[in-house]
Amino acid sequence: MRRISLRGFVVLFTGLMLGLAAAAIASKPTAVGASRGRIVFDRGGDVWGEGASIWTVGGNGVGLAQLTHPPKRTGDGEATWSPDRSRIAFVRSVRIGEDFHGDPVYRGDLMVMGADGRGLRRLVADLNQGIPLWSPNGRRIAYRRGAWEIWTVGSDGTGAQMLVRGHTSDDPSWSPDGREIAFTRYTGFRAEAWVINARGGGPKKLIPQFRDSVVDVPVAWSPSGREIAFLGYPLPFGSTSLYVLNRPTGSIRKLVSGTSGARQITGMQSNIPEWSPDESKLFISLGEDDKASTFVVDAAGGGLRKVATGSGCPEWSPDGRSIAYVRHGSLYVVSAAGGTAKLIARGVNCIDW
Repeated sequence: MRRISLRGFVVLFTGLMLGLAAAAIASKPTAVGASRGRIVFDRGGDVWGEGASIWTVGGNGVGLAQLTHPPKRTGDGEATWSPDRSRIAFVRSVRIGEDFHGDPVYRGDLMVMGADGRGLRRLVADLNQGIPLWSPNGRRIAYRRGAWEIWTVGSDGTGAQMLVRGHTSDDPSWSPDGREIAFTRYTGFRAEAWVINARGGGPKKLIPQFRDSVVDVPVAWSPSGREIAFLGYPLPFGSTSLYVLNRPTGSIRKLVSGTSGARQITGMQSNIPEWSPDESKLFISLGEDDKASTFVVDAAGGGLRKVATGSGCPEWSPDGRSIAYVRHGSLYVVSAAGGTAKLIARGVNCIDW
């Protein structure tokens, strides 16, 4: 997914801090029960992200391993798994100088390696901040580059193609069949959800702007691709609601209202919804920074429950039974049904499961 980027590597411009960067050394991971798949994350680094590296750990807290050892004046982050979980894409920030304030200036390089850290190679140099996103078949990667342009490149580094130019664009997101890419287009202070054929062509508006509400972007494809979830709030700023667009019919339904049974769901600060692997549930993470809370929602329209407080970068486990998240620089896993969260590792920035 994928999710909105809470990850904060500094790329091509200065003054941005890597969220929750910590030099703390991890304590021994706490086992929390069997869970399929490993969690990949970046850890450590200074205030600019230099020195951060890519690590993995089992969803049960076992097998903590460091995969990258970035050279001096660089840092690694924004790591994502390939669909078959055999490879990891990430962004390496490379310091290239200083600005007139004396602060470091960085470029971003798109890197790919095996799940064990071997076979590291650079695919693209000089891209913007943002999460590299794999196509569903793992053959291409979408990313942001240049003046907020959307590009894709083959996972072998060949065939780079610019899809969107001439507008401020961000947050690329592949459709489950790999034929389309949704993205955010900014016009002045207005953000809208658009979609384009993954092979190129003319972009089209994906979600119509509500007359009295603002659509919060980016959006989340359901695993089948038939539905798209997004958040919205009424003008002039009110309680956030969760909507679902039926792609074949174009109809929109309100799944959860911010004013019905969930006083916590208020305000503008929100993150992308994410569907569970079986498409039966979604989570929404609402709030600001460490005050954010994660809620699980029944996709059929019934039930809303809070499963974590102070939860950044939430991710479903591959089996949909658990949710991982970062709180105060530590990685936790909690059951999707709620309960006590278990500590997995410390000094964590942001994750992909």
